[in-house]
Amino acid sequence: MRAQPRSNIIRTQVTFKSAERALIEEYASLCNLTITRYSGRSMYGQYCLGLDGDSDNDFAKFLVEVANNNVAIARDLANDLTTDNMGLGYIYYFPNIAFTGFTDENDDELGECDDCGDEYVLGSDDHDPETGICNDCTNRKAINV
Repeated sequence: MRAQPRSNIIRTQVTFKSAERALIEEYASLCNLTITRYSGRSMYGQYCLGLDGDSDNDFAKFLVEVANNNVAIARDLANDLTTDNMGLGYIYYFPNIAFTGFTDENDDELGECDDCGDEYVLGSDDHDPETGICNDCTNRKAINV
């Protein structure tokens, strides 16, 4: 039996509690990593937790520091790790870990579609501000009428 492509798998996102987010934010900063909201390959606009860094050593140090304080968080991060090289550095991202509750450099405020639950940047053209529904859901409804 062939494995399903990752894009067809329904994602159940982990959302960290505030103390867990604080631990991640503290060690990311100490290890020269920048927290960012990221939408990677085959994520179709869904956002997740991302960490920008200059080297794999910084990320390895981060993961060890987190594990020394909370093995469960380190395990969640390690099990969901995906990386990409952006030419000038690395992005370490976690498609199944929600960005909810974290802040990034842009500090954009996120909304959530009332129909599908996908996140979008408030004030962007990705949703209808009157209905709170993203454009994808609005287009699907228009086609199915």
